[in-house]
Amino acid sequence: MDLRVFARSAAVLVVGIALIAAIQAIARLDRDGGSPTAVRTSVNGDSEHDRDPNGDRGDEASALQRCNDLGLAAETDATCKSVWLANRTRFLGGKSWTAPVNPDHGEGAP
Repeated sequence: MDLRVFARSAAVLVVGIALIAAIQAIARLDRDGGSPTAVRTSVNGDSEHDRDPNGDRGDEASALQRCNDLGLAAETDATCKSVWLANRTRFLGGKSWTAPVNPDHGEGAP
């Protein structure tokens, strides 16, 4: 068998496998309700996103999901603002963040 024929056959095989994988991923998205990442569920029914090693975050996770579902309207929602603040504080460990000072443009300017 000629080397070029073998290389072309291998390329066609790789493209075919990639197509099959893409089709399966799209089918999985349709089956799971369109979420790009499936949430694993444990034996007792708790999803991984609802648990935290330091305690139960079910209420916070559901509030964050509600704000996500609101879309742009969440920017003006007081509940979403407080939930986002609590989530940021938990994630960053309570450290406050300020914009760096740029001496050429004044404070906080890019």
